[in-house]
Amino acid sequence: MENAALSNAAVLEYEVRRNAALVYEVRWNAALLQHEVKRNAALLYGVTWNAALLQHDVRRIAALLYEVRWNAALLQHEVRRNAALLYEVRWNAALLQHKVRRNAALLQHEVRRNAALLQHDVRRNAALLVYEVRRNAALLQHEVRSNAALLVYKVRRTAAY
Repeated sequence: MENAALSNAAVLEYEVRRNAALVYEVRWNAALLQHEVKRNAALLYGVTWNAALLQHDVRRIAALLYEVRWNAALLQHEVRRNAALLYEVRWNAALLQHKVRRNAALLQHEVRRNAALLQHDVRRNAALLVYEVRRNAALLQHEVRSNAALLVYKVRRTAAY
């Protein structure tokens, strides 16, 4: 009977340990389940957030599509406006060419007239310059002689003392 009691005690101890391990496993699984519930709640929040972002992006794409249509209409307007401006540029180029030719003829006339006037002024100024140079040379010669005489007088006067 003692063997049977020992055998029952061993079986009972094994069962207690097995039950403890099962309790540990149940607790572990409960913690994992709680973690998975929290993770799934976070994923659900992420899905909800992404749905809101997607809705925002759809609205933004619709606004961008409207803007693209608006820009296409503006571009068409600008193309037509640029065609009109190009016509105006061509018209202005023809006018400019006419004015350039007219101004070239006027300029050629003015250049010839100014060249004749300049030649006359150069000859007159050359004559005046020759006159001034000769006059200044005579004045300078007179001044040099006067200063030399004064210097000789002062040197003799100083030497006499």
